[in-house]
Amino acid sequence: MNNQLETRKEKSNTLLKNLTEVMVQLEADCNAMKDNEKKLEHLTGAVVKCMQQATTAHKQKLKILRDIHTSFKKQCEEMEMDHKTETDKLAEELEDDIKKLQEKLISETKRSGWENLRRTIFHAMQNDFYNFLFRRVEGLLTKGAIKPDDRPLWFDVYRAFPPLVEPKFAKPKPENKPIRPILYPEDNIRVKFHSKGYGLGAINMISQTETQTKRLVQQYEKLKSEGVPKKELVEKAAEIVGSERQLEAAKAKITAESPGSVTAKVLAEADIKNIFSEK
Repeated sequence: MNNQLETRKEKSNTLLKNLTEVMVQLEADCNAMKDNEKKLEHLTGAVVKCMQQATTAHKQKLKILRDIHTSFKKQCEEMEMDHKTETDKLAEELEDDIKKLQEKLISETKRSGWENLRRTIFHAMQNDFYNFLFRRVEGLLTKGAIKPDDRPLWFDVYRAFPPLVEPKFAKPKPENKPIRPILYPEDNIRVKFHSKGYGLGAINMISQTETQTKRLVQQYEKLKSEGVPKKELVEKAAEIVGSERQLEAAKAKITAESPGSVTAKVLAEADIKNIFSEK
């Protein structure tokens, strides 16, 4: 806002300077015309009359320009006062907001302090009733801060029948329960693939398709049921899943580039997994 005010002031000063120069020029013209009037008095009355009319017109223009100059200057002063008033108002509002924020922070700090104190007292009362509350009331009675008639009812009962063992109200420690097994049978298969770098790619949580690891596990179990040797299961399963992914990627690329082409339609309808199986 200050930058805008400075810019407007500079523009106003420039305009005032230009108006002043015009006024000076007009005054010089007026004086020159007066001199010409004196020198040309011997000319005809018509010429003198024209000169007088021109002088009168210039005087009127000069008067109008002076009025414009005065009104513009007054308007600039009023605008400056308005901007100053708005700036002062904004400063006061900002100061009020800062004070309110400070008061809010102070009140919240006090509230949190009282809450911590209350929790500390409550915790002490729970863990050590005798040393805290009973001794506190007993001390107040001794000092005279509490009248004997105002003592609580439980004070006499507690003093007449004190507990043999001071009760503790601390929470019991949680039991150490054995950790349940959380591994599934297929996790052992996943370890075999992950240890060799298979199935470690990013997973798209939005896609409804099966993950690469799940496909590897399914292919592993399928090959195992077909009687493939155990040493070759991981490599063969990874090779089959990798070739399937490459074919699917090529199919998706062709479909995306020209979804209406004959090749895209054929690939969309083809059963790539069973392409070499006998029907």
